[in-house]
Amino acid sequence: MTTGHKGKAAASSSNSNPVQVESDNDQSSSKVEDMIKTELKNRMLASGEWSRLTKKVREQLKGSSWEENLRCTAEARALEADEPSLGELIEYIQPIAADTVPEQIKNDIMASIRHFVEVNVDADVGETQ
Repeated sequence: MTTGHKGKAAASSSNSNPVQVESDNDQSSSKVEDMIKTELKNRMLASGEWSRLTKKVREQLKGSSWEENLRCTAEARALEADEPSLGELIEYIQPIAADTVPEQIKNDIMASIRHFVEVNVDADVGETQ
């Protein structure tokens, strides 16, 4: 019985702070995600896929009103500031730029990235077997 009691005490003390455990898990997940993203970007850069997708996004955005809308937003922000700086303007406009990319363009690029991952993961799995 004493062993059982000590086992419970040990188990409960190892999980005494569930928030800390969740935080550690979140940090581990974040590190793994960052590593995966870095590896994916490196593979895309090495294969030329990154450049191809960047060019594709630029072409699609030029055909939309996104660029003009973003330019108007940036100009309005610059006029509001007493002494606008390029760094502050970029910091302000960057999240707006990302959030306002048309959904069709986002979906198209995500489909291309998924395809790249599928092809490369299949190739890696085939090599290890």
